[in-house]
Amino acid sequence: MRNARLQGIMCLSADFKKKLEGDPLTKTEKEYYSRTVKKKAAALANSDLHSLARKLLEQ
Repeated sequence: MRNARLQGIMCLSADFKKKLEGDPLTKTEKEYYSRTVKKKAAALANSDLHSLARKLLEQ
């Protein structure tokens, strides 16, 4: 389980970096980006969700 989660995080950051740098994404990367990365990036950018997550981690 831990290895799968770590692989997911690595894939997420690699796709995110690739998109930011303007590098072309493969078909699979495009699908993953639109399904997962885009939603997680939107959640990270949301200040309300950010403050809720911070409160949760402080408990």
